[in-house]
Amino acid sequence: MCGICGAIGMPAQQGNDAAERMAEAMTHRGPDDEGLHRVDSVVFRMRRLSIQDIKGGKQPLYNEDSTIALVANGEIYNHRSLRATLEGLGHRFRTRSDCETIVHAYEQYGEGFLSHLRGMFAIAIHDIARGRVVLARDRLGEKPLYYAETKTGLLFASELRAMLASGSVPPTFDRGSLHAFFRYGFIPEPQTAIAGLQKLLAAHSLTIDLGTGRTQLRRYWSFQDAGHRRADAAIVGAAFNEITSFITDADVPVGIALSGGLDSGAIAISAASHTSKNLHAFTVGYDDDEGTDETNVAHQVARHAGLSFHPVSLKTADVVASYPETLWLKDDPIQDIAGPCYLALARAARAADVPVLLLGLGNDELFWGYPWVAEAARRSRALRDGWGQVLRTWWRYAASRAIQHPRFERRLARRIFAVGADCRNLAVDLLAVPHTLRFYDTLADYRRVDSAAGSFFTRTLLQDVDPLRQSHLTSRPDILAAPPEAAILQLICETYLRENGLTQSDRLTMAASVEARVPFVDYRLAELAYAHQVAMGSHIDDDKRLFRESVRSICPPWLTNRPKRGFTPPVMTWKQAIYRRYASLVEDGVLVTREIITPSAGRRVAAAATNCRNLPALYHDAVALELWSRQILAGRVFSQDEWPSRDAL
Repeated sequence: MCGICGAIGMPAQQGNDAAERMAEAMTHRGPDDEGLHRVDSVVFRMRRLSIQDIKGGKQPLYNEDSTIALVANGEIYNHRSLRATLEGLGHRFRTRSDCETIVHAYEQYGEGFLSHLRGMFAIAIHDIARGRVVLARDRLGEKPLYYAETKTGLLFASELRAMLASGSVPPTFDRGSLHAFFRYGFIPEPQTAIAGLQKLLAAHSLTIDLGTGRTQLRRYWSFQDAGHRRADAAIVGAAFNEITSFITDADVPVGIALSGGLDSGAIAISAASHTSKNLHAFTVGYDDDEGTDETNVAHQVARHAGLSFHPVSLKTADVVASYPETLWLKDDPIQDIAGPCYLALARAARAADVPVLLLGLGNDELFWGYPWVAEAARRSRALRDGWGQVLRTWWRYAASRAIQHPRFERRLARRIFAVGADCRNLAVDLLAVPHTLRFYDTLADYRRVDSAAGSFFTRTLLQDVDPLRQSHLTSRPDILAAPPEAAILQLICETYLRENGLTQSDRLTMAASVEARVPFVDYRLAELAYAHQVAMGSHIDDDKRLFRESVRSICPPWLTNRPKRGFTPPVMTWKQAIYRRYASLVEDGVLVTREIITPSAGRRVAAAATNCRNLPALYHDAVALELWSRQILAGRVFSQDEWPSRDAL
C-alpha cells in the first residue's frame, strides 16, 4: 500500500517541486520508503508501506529493459497465478512484489492489461518508448486517484490534500459539488469539492499523450459485463471462499475489524481457515453507551475463529475533541459519523504492529442489507410497471409494516406516521415520469435540500448547480437500460459504498499507516451479485438471505441468524455533543463568507446548538463542512480550541 503522485508535461523544476511536495504530504501513506522516477517531462514519486516483498519490492518498478516504469497503490490479489503466466510467456521478474506483475502485464497485453488484474489499485505507468502515461483505477474504486489539468501540465495524487499541497491547485471551492455534499453527505465522482480537481472514475484509465498533451478517458469494465446468471448459496459461498483465500497473503501481520455482525464474522472465520498465521481482531466499544457496545459478541466470534482479541474503547468526549482532525484525515468532505470508529481501529492496529486490516464493507450493498435501498428498488420497479403496480406496492408497504412498542399509544402514533409517509410516497410515485428511478430521493434528508433551497443556500451557489449533473446518477443509459433492481444495486455500490465507505476506510486507515483490505469489494463477487439480480428480475433476496445461506456451513447459527447491526456507535449522543461544541462556528464562518449558505442560515445553524435534538441532516452537514473547509483553506488540522476569527477566513 502506498501513496503515489506525479507531474506530467510541466517545466522541470516546477514538476519536481510539485511532486516532492505532494509526496511529503502523503508520508502517512508510506512511512517505510520513498521512490522517484524522472524522465524528461514525467516525474513520479511514491511513498511505500511495505506489505509484500518488504526488502525487494521498492518502487518505481520497471520491465526488463526499463522502458516501462510503474508506481502503484494497492494489492494485486491474483499476482501469483498472473506471475506464473507471464513468466511462462518469457517475462523476467526482478522482485517478489505483487505490483511488478502490473508492469509485465502492460508490456504483454497493452491496453488490455487491466482486465488481467484482480485486486485494489491506483496506478501510473510511464511508457517511455511510446511517449505516453497511463493512469488507472480499480473496478469498484477501492483505491483513490485525483488529477488536475493545469495551465502548465497534469498533476495526479492519491489524496486531495496532496494535490493542494502541490502549490499548483488553488483551494477554490466548487459550489455545485458542495451542493451535492448536502444531498448525499459526500460528493459523487468524478467531482470534488475543489474547482478543477477531479477523481479518476473507477474502472477507467486515463492516457496522456506526451507529444500532443491530449488525454483519453476509457472505461475498461462495467457491471453490465456480468451478464445474467442466477446464483445459489453454493456459488456465492465458493466466490466468498476464493477471495478470502487471497486476503491474508502478506509478509506482515494481518488483523480484522470485527463487530458482532455476520459480515466481519464470516470474514474472520473464513480468513482464519486459509492461513496458519495468528490473525488479530480489533473491536470498538463505547464506554458511554453499553446498549450499543458489541465487544462481548465480537469477542465470542474471535474465540470461535481463534483470533487474538484487541478491544478498543471510544468515549464521547474523545470523539468530540478529535472530530475536526477526523474530518481533515477523511480528505474528502464526508459527514458520516462512523469515521471515529475507522480511525480508532486503524490506530489500535498500528500500535499492535498489525499494518493490514480486513474490513466487512460491501456486503450490505451487494446483498440488500439496507431496507431503504430495497424499498427504492421496489418503488422503481413499480414505476416501471405502471400505476397498478405502484398501488399494489403502496398497499404492501402500508399493510405489512411491523410497528413494535410496549405502549399502545406509541404503536398507534407510529402506525399513523408510517401510513402518512406511505401516502406521500404513493402521491410522488403516481406523479412521477414513467421509467424513472427512485433512489436517494426516497430519503427525507435528500428531499430537504430542495425544499430549503431559497432560505438556506445562496443564489450564488444555486446558480452554479448544474441540473444535468445533479441527475446524472439515475439518467445514464446503462442505468436506464438495466432492470430497476440491478440498477439500484449498481448505484448504491457506485455512490454510498464507494464515496462514503471505501473513501473513509482508505483515508482513515492510511492516516495510521495501515492497509485496509475489503474482501466483499471484489469485482467477481460484485459481478455475481449483479448477474444474479438481473436473472431474478423483480424478486429481491433482502436482508442478505442469499449470503447468509452461503456461509451456514462455516459460521455457527448464533452468528448467521443474528440480525444486522455492524458497527453501532451511540450516534445521537455523538452528533449532539459535536453539534453543541462546533455549531457556533457556522454563524459567520467559511460557508457564509464564501457564499455557500445564507447569513440567516448560518445564524439558524448556530442558534440550534442550544437545543440540538431532532435536527435535519442539513444542519449537521453544515457543521461538518465548515470544519473541513476551514482546515482545507489553512492547509492543516486545527485543534478543537484553535479556530480562527472571521477576519482570518
